[in-house]
Amino acid sequence: MILFWISQDMGLEQRGDLIQKLVEYVKDHDFPGVSGEPETAQLFAEAFCEFHEKIFHTYMMLEAYHCLVVKKPANVEGYLRLATEEYITTIAEFMAGFSEDAFGKPVQPELLFQMAKEAASSGRLYLWGVDDIPVSMANIAHQTSRHARIIEVYTLRAHRKKRVC
Repeated sequence: MILFWISQDMGLEQRGDLIQKLVEYVKDHDFPGVSGEPETAQLFAEAFCEFHEKIFHTYMMLEAYHCLVVKKPANVEGYLRLATEEYITTIAEFMAGFSEDAFGKPVQPELLFQMAKEAASSGRLYLWGVDDIPVSMANIAHQTSRHARIIEVYTLRAHRKKRVC
């Protein structure tokens, strides 16, 4: 996956020139996907695929949000903690639930144990706990000094839309 950002203050022609330079720079690489602002990502995908005489398709449109300060949600029980290997079974179950909710594909949690173990040891997977029981997870896929991409956000159905009044 290639993740990039180009300032929207830059004109379309300037962005096009930068993208052509990037395509030339990474011409010997192959990418399973492109992530970025939709118009810019499409420009890169078109240029890269044209160079390699390939076709591309849009799989999923995502939005980027700017968050200067992370605040604990008001009137919500629980706490955030970094995932550890002691929660591998729970993480695998959450991953299976995410797969079913997001893609409509049931997966046996046992098949996800290795992926859960890797996520737990990555230092990028977080669990939200209520009464010492994990009820949600969120995974930071990529992180730079300016950006982070958060994936695999999942909450058990019984704990969704909960607020303390």
